[in-house]
Amino acid sequence: MIYGYLFVGFVLFLLGCYLFDEVIKYQYSNYPEEWMKDGKPKGYGFSPKGGSYLSMNMIAFKFAFGKKTPIWVLNDKEALKKYGRLSVFNKVWFWYCLAVFPVAIIAVST
Repeated sequence: MIYGYLFVGFVLFLLGCYLFDEVIKYQYSNYPEEWMKDGKPKGYGFSPKGGSYLSMNMIAFKFAFGKKTPIWVLNDKEALKKYGRLSVFNKVWFWYCLAVFPVAIIAVST
């Protein structure tokens, strides 16, 4: 049973990496000034020249826990769609981890 939870968690993690990369690629391609202002973040699989892992982590945290949608996203339907998918996924990931973590601890300890 625990392996099933781990497998689902791994698939969700990969999906999250993909969605994050899509947002960063879109920002890099269409809003290079904003990408630079954000510290030139890399994605998990997308690595533009001059990108930074530190800013990637800061942006990932901001996307996951920030309440405000970035300004560059607001006036662009495609960016809003990509960012919206990532926002919904972040909520799914959070609740999945919140529900599964205690179950995993109990399963391992018994």
